[in-house]
Amino acid sequence: MARDRLAAMRANQNNNYASEPTPPSMAVHNSNRKPSPHDSHDDLPPKESNMDSYEMKEKYLDMSSFMDEVSSLNDGIRTVNENVDRVKEYHTRLLSELDDAQHQSISNQLAALTSETSRLTRNLKNRIRSLQSSISNNQGINNGDANVRATQVGALKKRFMDSIMRYQSVEQESRQKYKARMERQYRIVKPDATPEEIRQAVDSDDGGQIFSQALMTSNRYGDARAAFNEVKERHEDVKRIEKTITELMEMFNDLATMVEEQDQLIQNVENNAGEIQRDVEQAGQHITKARDSAASARRKRWICFFVIILILAIVAAIIAIVIVTQRKNNTTTTTNQAA
Repeated sequence: MARDRLAAMRANQNNNYASEPTPPSMAVHNSNRKPSPHDSHDDLPPKESNMDSYEMKEKYLDMSSFMDEVSSLNDGIRTVNENVDRVKEYHTRLLSELDDAQHQSISNQLAALTSETSRLTRNLKNRIRSLQSSISNNQGINNGDANVRATQVGALKKRFMDSIMRYQSVEQESRQKYKARMERQYRIVKPDATPEEIRQAVDSDDGGQIFSQALMTSNRYGDARAAFNEVKERHEDVKRIEKTITELMEMFNDLATMVEEQDQLIQNVENNAGEIQRDVEQAGQHITKARDSAASARRKRWICFFVIILILAIVAAIIAIVIVTQRKNNTTTTTNQAA
């Protein structure tokens, strides 16, 4: 069932992303961009040496440390959701009527917030992965605790994936609004533009040149110039959104892979729990038999005790009778001799 839900979620993500064409600029960005020395490597899978692995096991060996990390991760996920709300607010403000200075200020704030959220989501993803690895690699955790921990990690991943999907939804919705705004601006520049011309102007990396050519032939130069300037800004906004959506897609796929890995982990825990349950049942049966045997032994001891008491009473009675009889005989003999 978990795999079916995961496949459906992946299909939904792919369909949502495929519904919008990816600008050529994105392909260039992803394939040809040279790495910068300032690029963050938080998105790379954590590489653990033997010592790192040992320290990780020790760190999360006790349940208290594990739950502290779960609480911290939940706080981080809440921060992501708060950031997504702010991202949505910034997009709304950028789509309103702003002068150049206001637009630049809000755009800078949005870029900083997007970068911060990207670093935060990569950090959360890696920490959740480490938490999951601590369960599968640590032999010092009993099966009961492992089951509790696996459930906690599963809930964390679900909340985190929900946040990522919500972030994607906000960005995709904003992208649609930006493009709709660009289409309206292009019609100001060229009222008789065909749908294909508008699509090329909005989606193509040469959109600026297409707008420039339309601007030269426009008879509404003042309005067209203002529309052209806004379109250039919107085009940069759309490129930034496309980059964020691509990163979120990659992160969603990473989380989906982690969910598949946890399915196997949960299966192993359930198998071990089943074996433990069988052992417990067998132990219970042995205990019941031992109790019955002990009760039977106690009954036998009491029976033996009463039998011994009875025998002793009989022996005492016989001895008493013998003594009394001997005394009577001695008395009779003494009397006869005296006579």
